[in-house]
Amino acid sequence: MNMIQIEKMCKNIYADYVGMGHKKNENDEVVLSLIMRQYAQTEIDWEEVRFLWVRFLEKGERLTFQKRIKWRKCVVHNRLTVKVRNR
Repeated sequence: MNMIQIEKMCKNIYADYVGMGHKKNENDEVVLSLIMRQYAQTEIDWEEVRFLWVRFLEKGERLTFQKRIKWRKCVVHNRLTVKVRNR
C-alpha cells in the first residue's frame, strides 16, 4: 500500500469509530500525521500503522514506535529464516 491508501484507510477507520460514538478530538489528526510521518521515515509497514492508529483510538494508548519497529524486524527476520529453511 502507498501512503495515500494507508491514510485513506486510517480516515475510514476514524469515520467508523466516530460513527460508533468515539468523540472527535482535535489531537486525532495530529496523531495520525505523526504516525504517517513515522511510516515514511522508518521500517514500519501499513499493518503497524493500522495497529497503532486503532490502539490509539480504542484505548488512547501511547504510540510505541520503537516496539513496532523491533516487532517488524523480527517478522522480517523470521520470514527470511523460513525461506532459507524451505530451500
